[in-house]
Amino acid sequence: MSGMSEVEPQDARIEEQRRRVAWHSAFLRGDLGQILKALYAHEINVGMQSFWDGGWDGGWDVWFGDDMNGRHTAEHFDPDSFDEIADWLKHTAEAYYPALKKGRVAVMDSYG
Repeated sequence: MSGMSEVEPQDARIEEQRRRVAWHSAFLRGDLGQILKALYAHEINVGMQSFWDGGWDGGWDVWFGDDMNGRHTAEHFDPDSFDEIADWLKHTAEAYYPALKKGRVAVMDSYG
């Protein structure tokens, strides 16, 4: 049985690595849902809020950070700008975490 306990942690590490590679691949493809999943997996906090106001200035407010630790950057997008939101999230994440672009980021600790 002691041999089993040595194998299990290694299997868990291999599975975690596979999961991160899959998320990174999805991140690079640029789909908004997949980018959000990848950012979450890397412990990068982001937020989106919709605002409908009859066409005056509605749309989406998107930001990096959170209410507890602070919002670090934000942008406003038109209501149907999901591809632009995905691109902005991807490029902003890569700017804050250059290693993310190369798939080398495991866990995010802080910004900058």
